[in-house]
Amino acid sequence: MNYQNDFWKQYFRYYDILLKVIPYQELFESIVKHLDVKSGMTILDLGAGTGNLQYFLPNDVNVIGLDNSEEALKD
Repeated sequence: MNYQNDFWKQYFRYYDILLKVIPYQELFESIVKHLDVKSGMTILDLGAGTGNLQYFLPNDVNVIGLDNSEEALKD
């Protein structure tokens, strides 16, 4: 179990750099395009990682993020 914790700790140290990669941005844009997001909604993001989905949603949408990794949810 300690190995997994160490892996995720290292992984999420660099994970958010993906926000600068165009295919990653396009992936999230495609996901949001297929959702029927309405103003004031609350969205449950399972496996949220560090919560990058929220950057592609309208500002008035509430996001609840859950992830198995404590490291991902720290910030």
